Amino acid sequence: MKRILALLIAAALLLSLAACGGSGKNGDTDTADTATGTAQNNEENTLADEITEFPAEGSDYIRNGALIFRAFTELPGEEFVSLVEAQGYAWYDDDYVMSGFADEGKSSGFQKSFLAEYIQVYNSPTDYRSYEDIKAAGKGELAKMAVAFNVKGEYADGQAALSAAFDGLEILDTHKDPYDEKGSGAARIKDANGTEYLVMYTSEFYTNNTAAVSFIVRTDAYLSANPFGGTADSVDAAWSRICS
Repeated sequence: MKRILALLIAAALLLSLAACGGSGKNGDTDTADTATGTAQNNEENTLADEITEFPAEGSDYIRNGALIFRAFTELPGEEFVSLVEAQGYAWYDDDYVMSGFADEGKSSGFQKSFLAEYIQVYNSPTDYRSYEDIKAAGKGELAKMAVAFNVKGEYADGQAALSAAFDGLEILDTHKDPYDEKGSGAARIKDANGTEYLVMYTSEFYTNNTAAVSFIVRTDAYLSANPFGGTADSVDAAWSRICS
């Protein structure tokens, strides 16, 4: 089941980059039914209120209340776990959801609430690292294959969220879906050790530029085992395919 969910999310990200019609997720409202429209607006306002309530800052690896990617590349596992748990994340592990961390109180229902803050660390292209495996990881080892995480805040577009989430790393190049500029895109980034990563992101926008932006970050090791689009087995090859 985890393999199926992982592949579905990866496929969704790929389709969002290649789609010719855009995602249509930037606030379209059905005005034919006043009652439905009112309920929808109330729900959006509630969601916006929820995702602007950030935990307190207190770490070089937290920006605007959200984890940044350097935590995966610079921290040993034990420090990483301590950091995310101090930020209110709780571990979840279930055959029907993707193992990882999510907002405390929402962790057992991640599949029902994709607006939950979440973190996943891949052990292979289709499996996730266990809590014990993450905690035992050496410094920088958590980013060896792939990770997935999200950020929430008042971002004008996905590009702005990208800059915040990868603060402190070099962004080599970016690509926006021409039909969905706020919603999805990709980037190549490089860490302080010279390792390059392929980043793919999708966004959900609500009121007042409030967004939840989800990232999947992949390495050469991940892509060699699970080629992007079935043929691109490195960051370079995948990037060429995305931008072609």
